[in-house]
Amino acid sequence: MSSFTTRDVSIRVSAGNAIEKIAERSNAGLERKRNEEGEEGSSFFNVPKKIVPSTSA
Repeated sequence: MSSFTTRDVSIRVSAGNAIEKIAERSNAGLERKRNEEGEEGSSFFNVPKKIVPSTSA
């Protein structure tokens, strides 16, 4: 009775891609959110934030 399918996986992947695109567009907003949430917010947004310089450079 597993309710997790490949559809669930693809949804999570597309959500990750959306987070990356949002990070690229709103870097200032991302910094503000990281500062508000502290350590937890920082660790969550760490990956998209590292992608920004490599894609824009």
